[in-house]
Amino acid sequence: MLSMILNGYSQTQNENDASEQDVFLMAEISNTSITTNSQTEVVYKLYVSHDVGITSWTLESKPEFEGLKAVEVDITPLRVSKDSYKGKSYRSVVIAKHKLMSDEQGTYKLDPMTMNVVLNVPKKTPDESEPFEMVNVERLIASQSISIEVK
Repeated sequence: MLSMILNGYSQTQNENDASEQDVFLMAEISNTSITTNSQTEVVYKLYVSHDVGITSWTLESKPEFEGLKAVEVDITPLRVSKDSYKGKSYRSVVIAKHKLMSDEQGTYKLDPMTMNVVLNVPKKTPDESEPFEMVNVERLIASQSISIEVK
């Protein structure tokens, strides 16, 4: 199980909520256009802002690689890294990595990977001595679809 420690929290955080910018799953591909029998690599990476924590996660659906030969790359042990996305600092972890190839030309679509995550987010309280408490919020997130053209 992956555990990310909360380093701080935002006082502008909505009660019992975490925005889509606080946690998201990205599919990152090395090349969307390849020739037959050459490889490309797709990495599924979870991004988590420093405003929230993750207490647990479950993989809901893995992407299908129909028409492509896929080799799963071992990523254990999972490693949390510092990362940046669109100018904002995140903690990230690679959830899955695959090497893909095809011996037939065509356009292939990779379906999204979906995860259920339980976030630990700050919630405002009426108590001024402890203005925030941490609560768990469940969220279903998905990566984007990707198309690969094999020439």
